[in-house]
Amino acid sequence: MKKTVVGESAVEYDMGEIAVTVASANCCAQDDFIAFSSPQNIPGYNTMDARIPMEAVGQNPQDQQKAAVVHYKSPQQFLVRQDVELSSAVVRVEVLGEPQALFRECLRMVFTGTLTQIPGLEETLGHHWIILSYISYIGCGLSAFFCFICILTYFILRKVRKDPGPAIHSSLAGALLLLNSSFLLNQWASSNAVLCVCVAVAIEAGLLSSFTWMAIEALHLYLLLVKVFNTYVRRYLLKLSLIGWGVPALLVTVSLLVKVGDTPVYGLIEVEDTGYCWITDDVFAYGMNVTFFSLVFIFNFGVLVTVSSRILRRSHNPSTLPGVSCKDLLTVLSMTCLLGTTWGLAFLSMDYTNIPILYLFCILNSLQA
Repeated sequence: MKKTVVGESAVEYDMGEIAVTVASANCCAQDDFIAFSSPQNIPGYNTMDARIPMEAVGQNPQDQQKAAVVHYKSPQQFLVRQDVELSSAVVRVEVLGEPQALFRECLRMVFTGTLTQIPGLEETLGHHWIILSYISYIGCGLSAFFCFICILTYFILRKVRKDPGPAIHSSLAGALLLLNSSFLLNQWASSNAVLCVCVAVAIEAGLLSSFTWMAIEALHLYLLLVKVFNTYVRRYLLKLSLIGWGVPALLVTVSLLVKVGDTPVYGLIEVEDTGYCWITDDVFAYGMNVTFFSLVFIFNFGVLVTVSSRILRRSHNPSTLPGVSCKDLLTVLSMTCLLGTTWGLAFLSMDYTNIPILYLFCILNSLQA
């Protein structure tokens, strides 16, 4: 290293089993460091960038302010266990002369390489991804159509407006219509940044509104079938509407003000050569949506069990053989879809690996309308 004349770039020596790269302050000084990279032609290893403090060689003459990196040339020169992965072939860093005993700056070594991602949802599901996509789009299209018919029927028939039940049903249908229609527009809007944010916000608003109106459906069902007496609430429908639409609107408005770093929370999520519009931060998305739905699911499931047991107990006739009629089963099944408890199937599909649960999730939630 002492005899090496370093010109405009570092000098590399091939010494058989090992290689040495020598750099000097004359050619490679950057911000009080001697900076250079190990060769990139070593198979099986990442490129290593070394930054050696000038203090280490500061006492030497200018032409002797040098440093060197010693590395092996082949992965086969290391005998290690199969579960050990070597990140670099560098085995030694040297400086010319006697280095200072105390450095204010530390030796920095940066290893660069290609980041390998966790397989995405499309790769994990394989051909099931295409089938589930078709089921989702067809199901959302049918659900949006019947939700629209439900809302239209509510406004055409005057008699049903006197009962708060149809009004609650139509409000849930409106929330589902917003959710399904915005979901169908997702791919179309992903090519435009502004439209993508609008669709992502619409999906979130529809999702939270649907969860809220599911909880209101459960509350109304409980008051109707369980707590029959003393259930009069002044301006009942108005208060429910303020909750059903107001709480999701408040949460979405607050989330619009949130930024992850300098990036808005709503926008395009790129996946390979495609993308979709949604919440860009996974922690925020799961934290808000899963927490919100978990509370709704616990409440609705409790109401479903209570109401179902009440219905089955009322329909049981001691003079006949024990059993449950098809009508009772259909009633319980319809309530299960109405209260959104089928959304709880998402808890049983961990890491997108439970294929049968994903099929049930897509099919049953399409029946909610």
